[in-house]
Formats: sequence, C-alpha cells, structure tokens
Amino acid sequence: MKDIESNMKKKFLDIIFVALFSIFLLLVLAIILGRGRIGVGVENILGIWTSVSKGEVWMTKERFSGISSYLGYAITGLTFLSLSLLGAKSVFGELKK
Repeated sequence: MKDIESNMKKKFLDIIFVALFSIFLLLVLAIILGRGRIGVGVENILGIWTSVSKGEVWMTKERFSGISSYLGYAITGLTFLSLSLLGAKSVFGELKK
C-alpha cells in the first residue's frame, strides 16, 4: 500500500515539475519573442525627470563597478543557490519518506 502511495506521490510531483518547467519555458520564449515590440511606442523613458539626462544615468551606471558590483553578484548567486538547495531538499526529502 505504501508503495502505491509513494508511486502516486512521485508521479504527481513529476507532473507538477513538468508543468512548472513548461510555464517557465513559455514565459522565457514569450519574453524573447516579444521584446522587440515592448519599447516601440516608448522613446523618451526618462522624460518624466527633467533634471536627469540620459547621459548622467548611464555614466553613473558605468561607474558602479568593482567591489560593489561583485558583492551584488555574490549576494544574488548565494541567494539563488540557497533557495535552489532548500527547494530540492524539500522536494526530494518528501520523496524519501
């Protein structure tokens, strides 16, 4: 009886995984294919801030590098890694029971 429940639970989790992965792929595909049409009507994005020119924004962005940039990448990477490990542990921990 436990074997049947275990198989059903595994199949259910497999179906959920495939569904979520398919949705993710569809969203990525929609973003890639639709990105050319997103900014067609919007030419002056920074026009609402009259005191900030595009040059200042891009120059500030380019100056933001070095240690602060690497720290941001490290925080993002560690967050992604820890959430992935916690998610895998919760999914595969449930399958072992």
